[in-house]
Amino acid sequence: MSSLTKFQAAIITLKNDLSAEKDLYILPYTKLTKIILTIIEKAGFIRNLLVIKISKTKKIIVYKLQYVKNRPLINNITFYSKPGKRLYIKKKDIKKLPNKQITTYILSTNYGILTDEEAIAKNTGGELLISFN
Repeated sequence: MSSLTKFQAAIITLKNDLSAEKDLYILPYTKLTKIILTIIEKAGFIRNLLVIKISKTKKIIVYKLQYVKNRPLINNITFYSKPGKRLYIKKKDIKKLPNKQITTYILSTNYGILTDEEAIAKNTGGELLISFN
C-alpha cells in the first residue's frame, strides 16, 4: 500500500471520527499523516497530537478533536489527488481556489507539505491533496 493510500485511509478514518464524539482518536502512523495532522492542529481543528511508539516498527497517532458546542470544528474534508488521478495546481491558480476564507487547502510541493497560504508565500504550486473547513 502506497503512503498516499495509507494517508487517505487515515483521513477517511478522521472523517468517520467527526461523528463519533469520542475522547481520543487513534490512527496508524505514517510520516504524511503526521505532517497533515500537525497542520490541522496548527489550524486549531484538533489538539493534543501525540505519536506513540508501540514496538520497534509500529507507531500510532493519538489526538483529540476540537469541539464547539458539542460539534467538531472540522465540518468537511475533501480529497483531490487520488492514487490513479493526481491533481496539480499552478501557483497562480492557488489564489483562485473556492472558499479560501473558510477552507484550508493542503498541497505537496517542492518545499514539502504546505497550506495554500504557505505555498502562496513561497511562490510555488504543487499537488493538491485535501481541503478542510
